Amino acid sequence: MPDSPPSNNGTPRVTLDRAFDRAVMRADLCAYFAELAVSDLDPDLIAQELLEEPEVHLACIRAPGAAGFVATAVEDGVTQICEFYVRPSLRRSRIGTQAAHLAIAAAPGAWELNAMPGAVSFWRHVLATCPGLRDLQTGPPALPHQACKFTFTQGAADD
Repeated sequence: MPDSPPSNNGTPRVTLDRAFDRAVMRADLCAYFAELAVSDLDPDLIAQELLEEPEVHLACIRAPGAAGFVATAVEDGVTQICEFYVRPSLRRSRIGTQAAHLAIAAAPGAWELNAMPGAVSFWRHVLATCPGLRDLQTGPPALPHQACKFTFTQGAADD
């Protein structure tokens, strides 16, 4: 996966790493799902399912140590950000924006993501500042506990 360019504004250099410590990833997954507080969701069970799901591509966000994760999948030719998490102590540090930009840049073509209510402004910022992103649309979410769905294309029109 690509690395973010070096920073001169104090923001750590962010990378996405598909080779990760499973125990660290599991802990971050559990923390993320517990934070969502969806009533019918067992954080430990869903974390284990994601770790074992072959269609889900997990990457550790490093800045430079473990800072969270991004989970993507491709369904019917559309890449989806399934889950995205930055540890609370590292939020509002541009790490999440850089990580999201890296994940999106890694897969040109059609994309979608469903945003949780507390993350809509974050995703609006990410998508508004993402190089190469076009055809951004907002629509109704896939699930009742989500706020909206963003669809867009990454890459040039002739890709």
